[in-house]
Amino acid sequence: MSENQIKNPDLTIVITTFNSSLVIEKCLKSFSINNYDVFVIDNNSSDNTTEIVEKYFSSVKLVKNNKNL
Repeated sequence: MSENQIKNPDLTIVITTFNSSLVIEKCLKSFSINNYDVFVIDNNSSDNTTEIVEKYFSSVKLVKNNKNL
């Protein structure tokens, strides 16, 4: 992958979640694209959705909202 591709992904994926701990890992593992950015927007989940993202998907950009928008 070239330096330009790293700076300019082909695709940006945005996933909005709320209490998605049962499905977030499978969802994030399902992408088969090479050059993409992933954002997970968490709407104040009370389960461990954000912990899963932080622990297993370090390349994902996680945004934690303080309420369910």
